[in-house]
Amino acid sequence: MEANKNTIGQVFFALSILMLIYMLISPLNQVLSNISEFFTLTLINFPMSDLLHILGGETNPPLYFLLLKAMSKLTSDFAILKVFSAI
Repeated sequence: MEANKNTIGQVFFALSILMLIYMLISPLNQVLSNISEFFTLTLINFPMSDLLHILGGETNPPLYFLLLKAMSKLTSDFAILKVFSAI
């Protein structure tokens, strides 16, 4: 029984490594990350009243979007806005 558990664990570990490698080299990964960035940039371009209404139904932290909207007023450089999400 213990040997079966080890074998199953090794199979799942190997599959997860293969999936990770696929995700790192797959162009689909770039498309999915761009969809998220597009959503964020679209969201922060709404007027503040609409943004607050939309954020009421959003599952992500609203403070991040509010701070990003304030930062977007200071600069329109997309690279700086992307760095803001890493902080």
